[in-house]
Amino acid sequence: MRENTHTYTFGSFTLSPGSNVTLHAGKGTNAATDLYWGSGSPIWNNDGDVVSLYDVSGRLVDALERGK
Repeated sequence: MRENTHTYTFGSFTLSPGSNVTLHAGKGTNAATDLYWGSGSPIWNNDGDVVSLYDVSGRLVDALERGK
């Protein structure tokens, strides 16, 4: 189990199959392909992260492990 776990809730956002969205940790204006967490501190770990995407029912849809 990872020590630091962060949860971002998409709200009413819908991601169509085959589409992409970039989730930025900082502040900005949400758009169709870019969402902003609004965090005042870093979220992503420089030596590796696992991002998991769950559907509204809590089922794992996809996961991505970034760098190490």
